[in-house]
Amino acid sequence: MPRLVAVLALVMLAVTGCYHYEFQGPMSAEVPTAGKEELAPFAYDKTAEVPTRFFGKTEKTKDYITREIKWRVRDFDETKEKHAKGYFYEPLDKTKTYPALVILPPTGGPYKLVKEFAKYYAKRGFVVIGMRRREFFFRPDKPMSYTQKQIQQAVIDARRAIDYMDELPYVDKDRVAVMGISLGGIVGALTMASDERVKAAGFIVSAAHLPDILASSGFRRVRNLRSGLAEQADIPRAQLVEYFRPQIKEVDPATYADRLDPSRIVMVNAAMDDIVVKDVVLKTHETYGKPELYFVFGGHYTTIGMSGGANEKVYQHFRKVLALR
Repeated sequence: MPRLVAVLALVMLAVTGCYHYEFQGPMSAEVPTAGKEELAPFAYDKTAEVPTRFFGKTEKTKDYITREIKWRVRDFDETKEKHAKGYFYEPLDKTKTYPALVILPPTGGPYKLVKEFAKYYAKRGFVVIGMRRREFFFRPDKPMSYTQKQIQQAVIDARRAIDYMDELPYVDKDRVAVMGISLGGIVGALTMASDERVKAAGFIVSAAHLPDILASSGFRRVRNLRSGLAEQADIPRAQLVEYFRPQIKEVDPATYADRLDPSRIVMVNAAMDDIVVKDVVLKTHETYGKPELYFVFGGHYTTIGMSGGANEKVYQHFRKVLALR
């Protein structure tokens, strides 16, 4: 019997266990980026015509229409893929206005995950673009500048997705949000820091302080990157993080923490995460100004896979910050 009670207690903890830090201060009237200069690493030519194209089959539900969307544009020579692509979810009734959301994907995994997140918000009245990756990040056969440019390109792609939704008459331009999963949370934070149109953000199993993530992450791709970079630079692994810190500073959200409003951010992280470890999450939480934070019971992938709970927390944050009915 004692063993059964212990097992049941563990199951209950796995289902319900969660630490919650609620943001303590008031929400500012303006986002910190308003009126500030453009961040050079994420700047792009806003006057250039970038035609929008739809491809693939159109799917229709009782709540929304889904199409694949792409823009033929490339901002860096290091980026091989010439198109930014995503999944576009638009409402059936276009006589009203709706909040807009850009969802940014993790480093790897199937795009079905991004679609499931996107469907959740489309059903709740958001116009959504779920972005796809152009290429894989953290390639051990490439210099660190390659990953840096891929992150910059991903941020610019997210900003162009906002550009597109900004022109739609049924999008409420004052209610634009971003949500990022894992690496997507890094891209999302950089998008928020560089674009004053972003009024709310949700980051799932993500953090800032890229040098610390590179040093501590158990993600196989990052482990391989550490080996590859150490070989390229011909330096001991113990010195690797400090060696590359200056190179990745301009794509680390921690660099731009003064342009992030903690009252507009929610973080949902995994208490047993070995990819984005808890110490780095807590350090990020401090750097961001102690926004709303949840630690759910689980690991990196289980938290992503059990997306319903994370989505609910982010959605409730969006409702509050964007003043949604």
